[in-house]
Amino acid sequence: MTESTEFKANCSGFRGCWYQFKTLESYRLIKIDWLIKKVLYIPAQFGSLAMKTEKSVSLGRLVDRAKWSVEPYFMHNFFLYFYAKRLLHVLPFLLTHEKDYFGIKLLLTDGDGLFLDIGANDGVSALSFRSINSTYSILSLEPNAMHRASLQRLKKRLRNFDFRLCAAGDEVTSVTLSTPTYKGVPLHSASFCEPAQRAIFEAEFSIHIARRIKYVTETVPVIKIDDLVLSPTVVKIDAEGYDLKIIRGMEGTIRRCRPILMVENNSLTLKNITEFLEGFGYEVKEYDHQNNRLIRFSGRPTRNVFFTIRP
Repeated sequence: MTESTEFKANCSGFRGCWYQFKTLESYRLIKIDWLIKKVLYIPAQFGSLAMKTEKSVSLGRLVDRAKWSVEPYFMHNFFLYFYAKRLLHVLPFLLTHEKDYFGIKLLLTDGDGLFLDIGANDGVSALSFRSINSTYSILSLEPNAMHRASLQRLKKRLRNFDFRLCAAGDEVTSVTLSTPTYKGVPLHSASFCEPAQRAIFEAEFSIHIARRIKYVTETVPVIKIDDLVLSPTVVKIDAEGYDLKIIRGMEGTIRRCRPILMVENNSLTLKNITEFLEGFGYEVKEYDHQNNRLIRFSGRPTRNVFFTIRP
């Protein structure tokens, strides 16, 4: 039996795969999990209190500067990224996990609203949004069933938060979700439903690493956002190449609510998304973190782009 065949034989769905990940990387997982939970744990209340002091503001800026400077290394290392994501759940001062959430903050209005989080992963995007806004409701959609427990914990922890385990698209159907793994460690944030996304993902790594990446697949349900009859204020979409189908499936919602959209900058779909949304009166922008402002999209490979209604 080949390594690939043995891997598949021991993985019956995501639950089986997670057990396999645990056995393949047991020492690394156990030691680092213990470190996170027993040594580095800081209650969320302490983080919130610290944010109120002047010293913590300076410290926060220092942490942000350090965080963004090392981010490229974490993004291209399966092990570093896997455990860095976990730290965001227990060390609230590390939020937000992406600079562009400060761009969302510039666009928010006072009062109530709805943050529709499509591609929620383990809930880190909901945590990041809550760190910049305390009043909006949050609804997260995530197709990967491995994140159920994490999202359930988040539901107990965050006020006005709920989630659904499903993908979104332009029709009610089912689709194959593929999750890349490297040496037994899953990269859930890169899970995709769009087959063409695999080539884009593997291009981020050296040939040596790309050849060793394995994929675990599962069939997941797909819904249309329009069928939920929501009134979102802000929509975040991070769906690894499935973004255009999601937006087509919420055309009625866009016409009715004119929400702000933050969409992953994906070369596979961005051009078509821009053309589609321009027909609804939207323009595309990017977040200038250095000057804390939104500017016209330059075409460079930013993490996300923003679609706002033209004035």
